[in-house]
Amino acid sequence: STAAFGANPPVSILAGTQPDVLAADMIDTDTSSGFATRIMFVPGSGKGPNPWPDEVDDRALWAHWQTLRHNITSYSDGEYIPVNRTPEVVKLWEDFYTTPRGETPMERTMSQRHQVMVLKVALIFAISDCSRTIEYEHLQRAIQWIDWSWGCVRQLMGGWATSDDNRLRERIVTVLTKSGPIKRRDLQRKVK
Repeated sequence: STAAFGANPPVSILAGTQPDVLAADMIDTDTSSGFATRIMFVPGSGKGPNPWPDEVDDRALWAHWQTLRHNITSYSDGEYIPVNRTPEVVKLWEDFYTTPRGETPMERTMSQRHQVMVLKVALIFAISDCSRTIEYEHLQRAIQWIDWSWGCVRQLMGGWATSDDNRLRERIVTVLTKSGPIKRRDLQRKVK
C-alpha cells in the first residue's frame, strides 16, 4: 500500500522449508556470493503431525493487526526513525558491532550482515511500539533475536554444500565459468 509505505514499498519474501531440503539446495556460492547472507533465517522446531492444531483467535489477530496498522500509518512518508544514542544504547551497539562473529571463513561470511539485520529488526520493534526512536529495549531484543537465529544457522550450516551432488554442481559451475560452453565429454573429464 503506497499510503502506508510511500512510493518505494519494502519487499519481503517469506518461505518455509525443511532443513534437509535447504541443505541439499545450498551450495558454496550461496554463501560466498552473499545470497544466503541476506536471508534472515528463522528456524522452527519440528513437532511432528498435529491433526488438531490450536484454533486461531480471529478477534485477537484482527485487533493486533489493527494496532500494527495504526502504528505504521502514524508515521509520515519518509520519516526517519533514529537510534536513541543514550550511553547504554551506544555501549550495547558498539559491543555487538565489534564482537567477531564466526569461527570459520564460511561462518564469518554468513554473519557479515548481522549488524544490518539487527537494525532492521530493532526498527520493526520500534514501529510496533509506535516509538519515534529505536530505544535500548528494541535494540536489545533485536540482538537477542539475531543471536538466537545465528545459533540455529550455525548448526544448519554443517550440512550445507557438503553433499556429493552439491560438490559436483559446484565443480561443474566452476569449470563452465572458466571455460565457457564445452562438450559433455570434455566437461566430464574436467569435472572428474
